[in-house]
Amino acid sequence: MARHQGTTIAFAMDAARRIVYSVLDLTGPPTKGEVDAAYWSDNPAELAFPRELAEVGYAVVGATAMPTVKRGGAEAAPGEQPAEEEVDPHLSTTGRLTADAPFQVVSDGTYVVVLRQSVGAGDAGAVHKLTGAVRPGRRRARTTYWTPTARRCRWSVTPCCATGSCWWTAS
Repeated sequence: MARHQGTTIAFAMDAARRIVYSVLDLTGPPTKGEVDAAYWSDNPAELAFPRELAEVGYAVVGATAMPTVKRGGAEAAPGEQPAEEEVDPHLSTTGRLTADAPFQVVSDGTYVVVLRQSVGAGDAGAVHKLTGAVRPGRRRARTTYWTPTARRCRWSVTPCCATGSCWWTAS
């Protein structure tokens, strides 16, 4: 729980390691009663995380996009660009790297900051960077990633992001 600019915000993590939040809105109609439990959001919102990873010290290279995962857990096929409502907002972002561990939320009055622990290298949701991989028939090296559950490499027909990165994925 955190207090930000006079508003109380509660955070929680579910069994799938998704972090959700709810805002206490005491400005609502007084017909809800005097108990503050009636003034929390009806449906907690899922906390949004970035869809890219940036390496410290490599700002010139740019960030690398996380793999796109459709709702239900299936990864998008190479070259496939699913509609936004088909994309899993947790597995397609760095949110998938959140460990099942306590997290902290702080506010400096301007920003709300969530401090969380990342998953270990052997976790099924982890991604690992492989460097210097060259796709057959190509001259330049690409940055590739793999997950511990990967069985073989699957290359994208088009780059996943502007840096020409792709992912090692289960298929």
